[in-house]
Amino acid sequence: MEFKIITSVLPEVKLGDYKKIAKEINDKEKDQEKRRIAISDKLIEASKIDIPKILIDSELRRIEAQFNHDIEKMNVKLEDYLNHAKKTIEEIRKEWTPHAEKKARLQLILNEIISLEKIEVEKEKIEEEVKHILEHYKDADREHAYAYAETVLANEKVYQFLENQS
Repeated sequence: MEFKIITSVLPEVKLGDYKKIAKEINDKEKDQEKRRIAISDKLIEASKIDIPKILIDSELRRIEAQFNHDIEKMNVKLEDYLNHAKKTIEEIRKEWTPHAEKKARLQLILNEIISLEKIEVEKEKIEEEVKHILEHYKDADREHAYAYAETVLANEKVYQFLENQS
């Protein structure tokens, strides 16, 4: 008997000088949202990553799920939206692909900074956020909610770390 397993390996992330990038942007930009966008864009530009298609596809699925949720909340059917926009879902996915790739790249960069700087989120804060998610989204899966909460809170800590570079 023989079997074959195919798996993807997270790519190597060659970070740019994230502390220097953050310091330069912190010195120029005072608005937090604009500062975070600028830091993110510069980090993506300065880092080297061969991103696997599976990560882009995963991000595309996440974007599509959010899109479906958003139009559903507006009481619009996907088919009606597509007919009105005169597009297919494949065309829309193609339009979303650059954004999905950018988001996937940024998350890999943030994960690398989390690892290098040994950034951790307290389990109590994660559990608190999971409780909040499950209260508002009754059908949410606890395991997915935990992973989501952990990622969001860790990303926030990375941005706080970067914003403190001076």
